[in-house]
Amino acid sequence: MNPEKEASRSGPRRESPNPGNLRLLFALALLLTAAAAAGCSGDANPPEPAPVPEPCQTPENYRLPFQLEYRIPGTMTFSLCGKALEGTLILEKGFNVLRAGVPYAGKGTFFTFPESGHRLYTWTIPATGVDSATCPEGKATLSLSLSTREDWQTLSGGLTAYCGNITHGRRPLKVMRLSGPLERTEDP
Repeated sequence: MNPEKEASRSGPRRESPNPGNLRLLFALALLLTAAAAAGCSGDANPPEPAPVPEPCQTPENYRLPFQLEYRIPGTMTFSLCGKALEGTLILEKGFNVLRAGVPYAGKGTFFTFPESGHRLYTWTIPATGVDSATCPEGKATLSLSLSTREDWQTLSGGLTAYCGNITHGRRPLKVMRLSGPLERTEDP
């Protein structure tokens, strides 16, 4: 074979780059990025800090008579103040880690999704006095997520019980369905 033809097919031979040059180029790119991030806009006035939201003066109060697992009645009352939720859950009959008539109170967050017409209510509720055969620590954490869509009158979702004080990284003890009609009230 002809070496000239072979060279023209594969293109000119390139030598591998010098590692020292690559380090220099990387350092230069990093320096330029840092300079750009430092804000070389020439603006002597820093941006104004975001205003601190005022505390909620008038919370919205709700009552949710619900069915847990479609057979155990209960009631939840909660207040919504901006994005913050505070609520209490009471079952008429005991179920799993939950005892009848015991108020389980917790705090949560309210989310809206205008693009899909959804609202999401989430709570973390500590539960004490749990049977040690069920949870050796004698404590459980309830994670409650309820959503509504467009009509904003019926909430449905799940109540998940975890043994211990945390919900992240633990296997759920019990996952339960919960649903009911949402009622606005004057009472907190």
